[in-house]
Amino acid sequence: MRRVHSPKPVYGPPGYSSSAQKRIPTGAATSIAAQYVSAPSGPTLSAEDQIIREAQRQEAYRIAQEQKLIAKQQAIVNQQAYVQEGVTPRPVDPFYSPILQRLDKVFNSLGIVDESCRERLVCSMYKSPVKYSPHSNYVSAELSRDASELQKPTSTNAAVVRFYRYVQAARDGQDQRDCQRIYSQCTINMEKKKK
Repeated sequence: MRRVHSPKPVYGPPGYSSSAQKRIPTGAATSIAAQYVSAPSGPTLSAEDQIIREAQRQEAYRIAQEQKLIAKQQAIVNQQAYVQEGVTPRPVDPFYSPILQRLDKVFNSLGIVDESCRERLVCSMYKSPVKYSPHSNYVSAELSRDASELQKPTSTNAAVVRFYRYVQAARDGQDQRDCQRIYSQCTINMEKKKK
């Protein structure tokens, strides 16, 4: 009877040897561990334990770096205005930004997102407040302040400029000026929009 021999594999996993000699692990885990562990520390750890320990160290470092990045990003966000749907983030001013946020809510509720149209709307509201009530009341409550109530701006930032542009639009409306002509960048006719 003929004896059938199993063919020897042409290839095998790393460290595989067809001889019966003791295998020396040369797998991926062992090679990674060799990169990070040059000398045994404390009681000799197995390669897998060393890899786990190093992975934990690296993960802790990654988390610390990520937390620093998140802190930087949060600082940037805190310097921007209150983000609202459909509104570009704006610089924050501790006094004027909350006022602008409340005005933005009124404008957004009316579907007015373009800045030039918002200025025209303020002008129209002050020109004909009854026509735009109750919205004109909300806008007036924010913009019609005594000079002593307003805080002197410490810097000329976008929030301060925006607030005073609305104040100017309110003055134009009170003076019965032609809001459509003054704020011609807006293509919406506010005088015909709300009745």
